[in-house]
Formats: sequence, structure tokens, C-alpha cells
Amino acid sequence: MKPAVDACGLLQSSEIESIQGVQVQATQPTAQKHGKLVVSQCYYTAYSADGSKNLSVYLQVIQPDAGNAQGGSVKEFWEERFRNNKEKKRRPEHEAEESLGPPVLVSGIGDEAFWLASDRGGALYVLKNDRVVRVTAGAPVDGKNKIEKPKALAKKIIERLT
Repeated sequence: MKPAVDACGLLQSSEIESIQGVQVQATQPTAQKHGKLVVSQCYYTAYSADGSKNLSVYLQVIQPDAGNAQGGSVKEFWEERFRNNKEKKRRPEHEAEESLGPPVLVSGIGDEAFWLASDRGGALYVLKNDRVVRVTAGAPVDGKNKIEKPKALAKKIIERLT
């Protein structure tokens, strides 16, 4: 199994600045174990120039715990979260920003990806081999293109994980 990932090492501040349009003020790495999984996280703090909009980026990499002899359960996590409910795959990507509802299948990234909308924006989950990448990116209040920024960031992350 692979060692834990340094989540803060997967994105450069300049890449976030390019996508979010603001400078990253700080990064905060953390890691924790959840059963057979290890979650490496990084919070990139970024606010609009006037401080009114939180444009921060939050990244998680979920992977098997290398110290667990029973092996990881990334596939179990993914199955439980996204595949067990067949209705979850029925919403097309263009409906993702219209309402809070079941996960939306997102094409063109990783082995499989889903967008989960929330009242605060949402999160993009990407399955790639034996890892799950979760990305959120602060968005303008109007909420347009919520998926595009996390998707652009996730593509850079996935390139570095493979």
C-alpha cells in the first residue's frame, strides 16, 4: 500500500491563485485515521480583496491505511457513498448547480467522479485507483460554475497522484 500523501504538496499556491483569482494567505495541513482509511487534508485560506468572499480551497485525499494489515476500504467507501443508490447516477452534470439533490456524475476526470451540492457550494469527489480526492473551492455568491473550479484543481491533483 502507498504511504500517506502530503495533501498540501499536491497543489501550488500559484495554481489556486490562478483558478480562484486571489492570493492564498495560508495553508494548514492535517491528517487523521478513519478505520482502515487515512485522510490527508489541506486547507488553503484565500479571501477576496475586500474580505467579503471566502474563496478558500479544501482538499482531502482518502486512501488505505498502510499500517492496517487488513488492507484499505476505499472501494467500500466509494460504493457506500455513490453506487449503492442507483438514482444517484441519473442526474446529468448540467443539472448540478440547479438544486441540492443526489450526487451528480461528473465526466472527464479520474476513474469516476461525483459532485455533491450543498447550501455552501458543494464538493467534488474523484476516485482514482485506490484513492479518493475531495475538493471544495469557495465560489462567488451567485454560485455559477461551482463544479468547474474544483474540477480544474482536481485534474492537477490526479496528475500528481498517478
